[in-house]
Amino acid sequence: MVMPSVNSNAPLVSVVIPTYSRSDMLTRALESVNSQTYSNIEIVVVDDNGKGTNQQLETQARVLAFETRPGVELRYVVREKNGGGSLARNTGIDASKADFVAFLDDDDEFLPRKLELQMEPMSDSNVSLTYAHCKGVQPDGTEIYYRRVCNGVPVFEQAYCGCIAATSQWLARKDALRSVGCFSDTPAKQDSILMFKLLIAGFQIRCVPEVLSVYYDDLGTVRISTSGKSLAGELNYDRLIREYSGMFTLNQRRRVEHAMHYRVGLMLVGMNASAEGAVQLLSSFALAPFAFIHKAYRVVGHNAKQALKKLNAHRG
Repeated sequence: MVMPSVNSNAPLVSVVIPTYSRSDMLTRALESVNSQTYSNIEIVVVDDNGKGTNQQLETQARVLAFETRPGVELRYVVREKNGGGSLARNTGIDASKADFVAFLDDDDEFLPRKLELQMEPMSDSNVSLTYAHCKGVQPDGTEIYYRRVCNGVPVFEQAYCGCIAATSQWLARKDALRSVGCFSDTPAKQDSILMFKLLIAGFQIRCVPEVLSVYYDDLGTVRISTSGKSLAGELNYDRLIREYSGMFTLNQRRRVEHAMHYRVGLMLVGMNASAEGAVQLLSSFALAPFAFIHKAYRVVGHNAKQALKKLNAHRG
């Protein structure tokens, strides 16, 4: 374990870890927070399995058996019934003691200097959220790096790309989160919606351009979701963006609409709704042909690389 630097004046940081049906992965997440070089941490595990269920009792046993180092406090909060990621994270925010809150999914992990490096920009009172790059790991060991750099109040960039950074990359001021209502109760895209709400409220974000978290992705970099929940979340996100389309120039609105149609189109195709998906993708192409071709090229290129890798592995 990397021992933390000694700083008795370091502000407390709460790390909220919502967990549901993955108690076997939770220990790795806890160990990654316990190994932080930052010296003053509160871990808030929010059990969303439902009180009294087998998964809740198993999770409780793992949490109670976990030993924290000096400078780390571990707290365990049980929700009465399963409510989903948004409500679980909001429960964690409410239960946290710190003015600064980070989030970690139970199947992901922090690298040792994450909190230390992300707290440095917080010395600027104008910065309400920092995020860092992350590494995605696929089941076959392939590593994909997510390195999007946005600073200030990049409303257009968030609307266009869909997600500047996921919650496990964040560290935020709690008062900023609360001022915009924290996480919306939506089946997916919770992080995207909250980031957009923060930005349209004028809160500044800052990128720490280092890989400081690990995201374990079962589906890979280019994901065509087959989940109705993912589609519902995307449509909720799109509706929110359209409410504020007046903030954008005409060209920006075209590009944002192109990106939204593209994301929805891919999801529909992945759900075997090919006709509806084709309509969305054609609309995306009509709005921004060159951007569409670039996106499609990335999808085809990624799928071709994955197929070639599997073929070579089979031959070996």
